[in-house]
Amino acid sequence: IPLRLVGSEMCIRDRLDTIGIKPLAIFGIGIMTYATWELSKLNMDTTYLHIMWIYIVRSFGMAFIMMPIMTAGMNALPPRLISHGNAFVNTMRQLAGSIGTAILVTVMTTQQTNHLSAFSEELDKTNPVIQDHMRELAQQYGGESAAMKVLLEHVNKLASVEGVNDAFIVATIISAIALILSLFLQGKKKAQLSAEKLSLIHISEPTRRRGI
Repeated sequence: IPLRLVGSEMCIRDRLDTIGIKPLAIFGIGIMTYATWELSKLNMDTTYLHIMWIYIVRSFGMAFIMMPIMTAGMNALPPRLISHGNAFVNTMRQLAGSIGTAILVTVMTTQQTNHLSAFSEELDKTNPVIQDHMRELAQQYGGESAAMKVLLEHVNKLASVEGVNDAFIVATIISAIALILSLFLQGKKKAQLSAEKLSLIHISEPTRRRGI
């Protein structure tokens, strides 16, 4: 699967000069946003296969984004600034990845604690429904203490899943903002005109310096 995604990314990079960066970015970010939103709907019954297929779809969308956007960004720079732009992009990727991971992990842990508190408050032993479930669990696991232990484990797992869902909701919002921003990218014709103007400026600079 990773080799296929790498191959698709190489094909997409070849298509960059044909259709331009804007359609690729909109399509790729749209797929990534949808797949990220699907990852925010996990529950206790979600299978590993389901998560894997969503992740494959998300990675497929990202293949339309990473290399084409980097290539378009480097092409927008004059040759003398490409090395600086490449270093800046690599630094920002590392920095954004670290900050994004920290934000999502913070959201996940904070929401997990909040959900755990909310679920614990709902476990009122005076509630007849809770009492019935506790009796069933006590009969199944051989005692009220064992039943309470099993119930608390289930609540902890459920709170963890809800915390992960909340983190992916935040990731979906960030991805949706990127999708909106991609609508303002230059089309193929405007990008070519900008590149031609940039090349003319680069050619005319040495001539002006000689004249001075």
